[in-house]
Amino acid sequence: MSEISEEVKIRDLKPYNVLVACFLAGFRENGVLNFGILRGVAENTGRKIYEAYSDVVPKDPKSAAEWLLAKLEISKDSHVVIDGSNVRIRIKSRFCRYCPKGVGGLELPGVLCPFPGLFKGFLEGASGIELAYPQNGLYRDEEKYCNIILSFKEPPEQK
Repeated sequence: MSEISEEVKIRDLKPYNVLVACFLAGFRENGVLNFGILRGVAENTGRKIYEAYSDVVPKDPKSAAEWLLAKLEISKDSHVVIDGSNVRIRIKSRFCRYCPKGVGGLELPGVLCPFPGLFKGFLEGASGIELAYPQNGLYRDEEKYCNIILSFKEPPEQK
């Protein structure tokens, strides 16, 4: 069994997951994509997804992020935490269905995750609250979750 066949079973991949992850990896390996470009493109894509589904997307940041995680079927193990001035999206790295390294086989060093930008654009559209990328806003923790942190420029009202 090939590596990608194993990943299909472990991560419950659909063909579109393999398509996106391999495209990202291939563009990076061929020198036409870096994290800065990807983040900008992903932000715009997040805004477009929000615009396309604005009539059904929840407006509060936590529910909106959970909606996007579910609709894109990003992982079978993920969750969202709001802690004051930050929104944290945690995705179990072993089960991420779009990872350019784990699914796409990217061998180059560095980060190429599309989700910080995607969630930033999407959540700004949904909540109307401007977000920023804090320093160290993307990292893998000791439990092997990829953590995406976005900071609210003005924290949302807690209900």
